[in-house]
Amino acid sequence: MFSKFKAFVLLFVCLGFVQKSTACIDPDTVITVTCNYTLDFTQVEIRLSNLKLHTETPNTFCSCALSSWYGAFTNPTYIAFVYEGTNTPYPNFSVWDNTSGADNAWNTEFPNYPNWSGYISEVINSGLNIDDNVEMVIRANTPPGTFAIVEELDSAMATITLGTDMWLPNEQTMAFDHPGIRNIRYDNNGFVYTVKPMSYFEQLDGDILASSADRVAKLFKITIGPNPTSGQLNVNYELSNFYPVYMRILNLQGQVITKVYEGEQPPGEHTSFLNLEAVIPRSGLYLLAMTVDNRQFASMFFMKE
Repeated sequence: MFSKFKAFVLLFVCLGFVQKSTACIDPDTVITVTCNYTLDFTQVEIRLSNLKLHTETPNTFCSCALSSWYGAFTNPTYIAFVYEGTNTPYPNFSVWDNTSGADNAWNTEFPNYPNWSGYISEVINSGLNIDDNVEMVIRANTPPGTFAIVEELDSAMATITLGTDMWLPNEQTMAFDHPGIRNIRYDNNGFVYTVKPMSYFEQLDGDILASSADRVAKLFKITIGPNPTSGQLNVNYELSNFYPVYMRILNLQGQVITKVYEGEQPPGEHTSFLNLEAVIPRSGLYLLAMTVDNRQFASMFFMKE
């Protein structure tokens, strides 16, 4: 995960909340929730469906948070947005990442909801598209023996509150552009519990995690130079397929110094010649940040006078 970019995990959606305004998810959308679990209640997947995106441009940051989830499961192992009915990750978000800054902001701003766990992500690539049907997957585990019957799991799920809002990465707080609070159990049209075999969860994790990790190793190779540089930076990289490419220069605080490139590129070798003398104000360490196929890459370089 690329936490230095402040571009990252958990629940970003601005679903239909108490406060209704322009949001990433249509506030009038009635979502449905499926809780898939193994018979011994050790594996849990919460899948939110019927999410309708509003248009959102790249470089927008979103934060989401869960409150009172600790009664239902241990730390979520991952959160993913996927195309509806599939395990294919939605490519217009960077990887979601839990941060202490988001934890602190949500706990400070909404103290009536205890123990927030906050996440951050960035809208990337072509941005959010109103025509894209997506689902949110919350993947978690429970200690053996936590639940004996589904009614106990249902009672635990009823405590979970989901919050979402725009995020200001420099200020490390919510923008209060479209804040929303929603109970994950009751503020929905339907909540269905379904027993799944362990093989279902192995397939789910494989599709979302293992396969994407394999793609990272195969899809992309990058070298930069000279390093240190006095202004000219040559970026050489190879793509294994057609991919959207998003390239930026950042400082070590994760702030964007300049945007270099954004667009889809074909497979093969590519070279970018960057003249940074006019855009980097002083000598020091910087990051060349690239997003390829919804995966983050970074190379550090030293700018000298």
